[in-house]
Amino acid sequence: MTLNKSNTDLLVNVLEYIQIDKNEKTTIFSWVTDIEITDDNVNRLIRAARARWKVEHETFNTLKNQDYNLGHNYGLGKKNLSGLFTILMMLAFLIDQAQQLSC
Repeated sequence: MTLNKSNTDLLVNVLEYIQIDKNEKTTIFSWVTDIEITDDNVNRLIRAARARWKVEHETFNTLKNQDYNLGHNYGLGKKNLSGLFTILMMLAFLIDQAQQLSC
């Protein structure tokens, strides 16, 4: 499938995973990838995508809710100031994680 109407020559693969828990709650996950999806690799792709999502979610949740105060507006703005704030916050988070790892 094409990525969007502006880039019809850029083809991607879409992977959708439907999870139904023991309480019959349905959760739908979907990913876009340039990796060819086959019967042989579909389970590995789903596990990798879910693991990556978990790491990213936990990292951004930490940056948002645990004294870093990363907000959505840090990605917006004019010139480079918002990007600089985000980079400095990520650097502080990296130093904090290294410090926790070494203690």
